[in-house]
Amino acid sequence: MRNPEVYQANNGSEIEPSICVFCEIIAGKTQRSIVAETDTCVSFVSLEGHLLVVPEKHIEIPSTVEEFQILEKTASFAVRLIPVVQRVWKVPDVNILLNLGRNAGQEVMHAHFHVIPRAQGDGKIKVVLERLPDEELDTLAKLFKSEIRV
Repeated sequence: MRNPEVYQANNGSEIEPSICVFCEIIAGKTQRSIVAETDTCVSFVSLEGHLLVVPEKHIEIPSTVEEFQILEKTASFAVRLIPVVQRVWKVPDVNILLNLGRNAGQEVMHAHFHVIPRAQGDGKIKVVLERLPDEELDTLAKLFKSEIRV
């Protein structure tokens, strides 16, 4: 069951609770540069420039064996993208984050993994990250695609 709350898009407009921005991206209804896909998940550049790895099936919080298996495959794919993020951002380290539920910091109620580049002295992960311009996101997506060797 989807959360009945209306949430804010990054451009400030309200999004209806029945619309999932990740499902829209996966269906090709919303423009976002896809970096890589498997039979169960897709990866694209987040609005802040790191990678998001999202199951194609809409899962808010896994509750069935099938949903846990899909999330496990999605996590595995996120891990396989670590060297790609390291090469593109030229960083030694990454964080992989999964926030399940609003109280855990989940903003889009479709389970997803963040693969975030980290370097010495970059500080803690920001709760609110700066949104990058679309052109920069597209450039990053091309860089990520060119580095995929998994």
